Amino acid sequence: MKYYTAYPRDNQIIGLAPMDGVTDYPARQIQAKIAKPALMYTEFINVEGLTKKPQAQENRLKFDQEQQPLIVQLWGNNPEYFYQAAKIVAPLGFNGIDINAGCPNPRVLKRGAGGSLIGKNDLIQEIVNGCKNAIKETKGNLPLSIKTRIIGEKEENCRWAEALADLDIDLVCLHGRDLEQRLSGPVDWERVNEGAQIIKGSGKLVLGNGGIKNRTQALEKCKQYNLDGVLIGQAAIGNPWVFSQNDTPTKKELFKTIADHARKVEEFYGPRGFKSFYKHAVCYCRNFSGAKELRIKLLQTKNWPQVENLLNSVALT
Repeated sequence: MKYYTAYPRDNQIIGLAPMDGVTDYPARQIQAKIAKPALMYTEFINVEGLTKKPQAQENRLKFDQEQQPLIVQLWGNNPEYFYQAAKIVAPLGFNGIDINAGCPNPRVLKRGAGGSLIGKNDLIQEIVNGCKNAIKETKGNLPLSIKTRIIGEKEENCRWAEALADLDIDLVCLHGRDLEQRLSGPVDWERVNEGAQIIKGSGKLVLGNGGIKNRTQALEKCKQYNLDGVLIGQAAIGNPWVFSQNDTPTKKELFKTIADHARKVEEFYGPRGFKSFYKHAVCYCRNFSGAKELRIKLLQTKNWPQVENLLNSVALT
């Protein structure tokens, strides 16, 4: 199913943005159970690593039906590796392939990937061609998309949007902060709108991204800037309720979800991988009495039973 192009044009796509080390298999399980978004993305998957050592990327490629529609996001800067990686992921059952052309992480930028691809039109074209060829060769009909960023200067932003509009892809997601801002600071929705209208003129879908705190705000941005949807990122960490109309869980619901998340992390990664739960634990513990104390104690736990015992003891006080 070509999810992007089949999605009703009169509905907004409110989805979970790709976040490395965050939107992994356990987190997507929790998200799908609590408040399922219109679509979700995997963590970032490096095309060179996937091509050379595909077995090392198995955890990042695992998903189940409940997590769909699910888009696999690839990052790198070598068109041949993108081609090889797309050949690997295309037959696996994902609902689309996304090219990361916006990550602001300095380590990614140093490798000429992520946000370093912004404005490199010829290279982006080669990468898109490689992915399209891979999809065609695997007899698939997967949509191809790019997640990228605005450029702060209007003329350059418009040129970048025009280059994206010319690509043979189905969807573009525009983050409203430039590379220098990384993940903080004001989101320039006017620049997003500026680029979006150019890209939409080519018949592609356009999503916005950046600083969205809840579903209501996401829908407002869609309407205000004529967007086909919005991706929610940081606000979803430790708050899977962000995609529902009622985004304030009871303390009982919160504690149950924390324990469930800890259990799923341990089951998926084993005891040695339990530390990946901590980044979520920190974000679950906010905006309620005793949150700071619970956060500190959760970061001292070593496994799921310890988390459950801690939450039970706190609930009884």
